[in-house]
Amino acid sequence: MNTAALSMMLAVLAPLATVQEAERHEKPAGWQVRLDRPNADLSAVAFWTMPPGWHITTGPACILYDPSRTAEGQYHLRVEIFLFDPGERREAFGVFLGGKNLGGDNQSYDYFLIRRDGRYLIKRRAGSRTRLIRPWTVHRAIVKYDGSSETAKNVLTIEVGAEEVDFFVNGQMVTSLPRLEVNTDGIVGLRVNHALNLHVSELTVERRVRASTTLAATGQLLEKLGLGQKKELSVERIASGLKEALRVGTDNTVRLTGRPDGYFRNEAIKILMPEKLRTLERGLRAVGYGSQVDEFILSMNRAAERAAPHAKDIFWDAILEMSFDDARQVLSGGDTAATDYFRAKTTDKLAITFRPIVREAMNEVGVTRQYKQLVGRAQAIPFVKSEPLDIDEYVVAKALEGLFHVLAEEERKIREEPAARVTDVLKEVFGR
Repeated sequence: MNTAALSMMLAVLAPLATVQEAERHEKPAGWQVRLDRPNADLSAVAFWTMPPGWHITTGPACILYDPSRTAEGQYHLRVEIFLFDPGERREAFGVFLGGKNLGGDNQSYDYFLIRRDGRYLIKRRAGSRTRLIRPWTVHRAIVKYDGSSETAKNVLTIEVGAEEVDFFVNGQMVTSLPRLEVNTDGIVGLRVNHALNLHVSELTVERRVRASTTLAATGQLLEKLGLGQKKELSVERIASGLKEALRVGTDNTVRLTGRPDGYFRNEAIKILMPEKLRTLERGLRAVGYGSQVDEFILSMNRAAERAAPHAKDIFWDAILEMSFDDARQVLSGGDTAATDYFRAKTTDKLAITFRPIVREAMNEVGVTRQYKQLVGRAQAIPFVKSEPLDIDEYVVAKALEGLFHVLAEEERKIREEPAARVTDVLKEVFGR
């Protein structure tokens, strides 16, 4: 069943989700419910099978789990959750892992939750005590419940590797932690806080099995590149270093270009008068329209600066989609191999994203109007000719050109300059 059809079905059934209704349906075989507070009313929690998945309404906060659902080693944990109208409450829900002694006083587990306002949390419970691992943090990947539709669907994924644990919402990584900081081996299940109405359509665990030949090939490649010379670094740690390098490089690029004067004060990427209009520019300046020309040039750069921040999500998607072959080419390529990868993978998407932003920005600051005025004035100057030009497309093209120029500079810094390796994993992997 596709998401749209499932959402429509759930929208009809969700209002019927009461404890009384739950009693008429099949309860999930083998599942158990543990309340946060022992003296809370267990009968206020409704939990029943509703294909695909299960429906849950809570009074008190609780965890729900099947003791046979366990995970250890390297694995992929995924849960798909639909949130129905929570009213004004900002109660949290999500998944837990590493569960042990869940029926006893010394219960323990780590949990990854989201809430309606677009924030996530990672926390640990040990007995009756809890400890923050990551505080409530806003992330754009989380679909908020704003009342515009019946449900808000989110997919939470935890990728447990040999050395790191990556946390995702809707395919976008929200944070990554060293595995030593997360309890990963044990029972997995659901955590739902107070007074929520949810449908969980999927809760799956897949073991991550890597072929030894692939690991060997990767190790041989990294050793040839000089990245495997440090015996204490695993292949996964080096892969994390590459991922971190790409993240730092793209984040720096967006920050440097997507701010006031990010293009205009950087002579290497400043957007100048189009080549086709250079004769027009000289003619206009000669007859006293220099200030208008300067204003026009500034406006083009301001449009590019407004568009640049929107590159961040597209760059992140390209990092997440990187295959082994892509990584091999980046690692074995030249000083700008990563930039070349991003240029090949993201140029079309960036252009599609930038066009409406540039068009809107240029209309707001009057670039199109200024362009028409300048061309009109130039036509009154003898011997000055102007060629037709799509000024929006010109600005988009120059904005992308500048973006990749800065990205290439950031990549060279990480490869060559120790000061640019701003995280521990970058220092470990690239400090050879």
